[in-house]
Amino acid sequence: MEVRIDKYDKPIIWLGTYVIINMAKSIIDGSFNEEEKAKYVSLFELLRNKVHEEKIICPKVEQHEEIEQGQRLERECHEKENELSYGVNFINRHLIQHYKH
Repeated sequence: MEVRIDKYDKPIIWLGTYVIINMAKSIIDGSFNEEEKAKYVSLFELLRNKVHEEKIICPKVEQHEEIEQGQRLERECHEKENELSYGVNFINRHLIQHYKH
């Protein structure tokens, strides 16, 4: 297997599962106070705008299990991931092993 690593000209931002869940919660759920809600809504809008302007890349990362373990807001979390990723995904290391054959 040949591995080639090229530096990309745009910053890549990986969001932790906690951040994705809180973005979904802040938009839908009433459990945040107004200041917390505004912080997550603002962060989501900023990231979405920068992705749309092609200033950053915000890929989807293998976080399905972590999101689904919460058994709440699964659809909403996946929607937020999709909105920010524009279809860019990181490949799981097990899939990389599979591709080498």
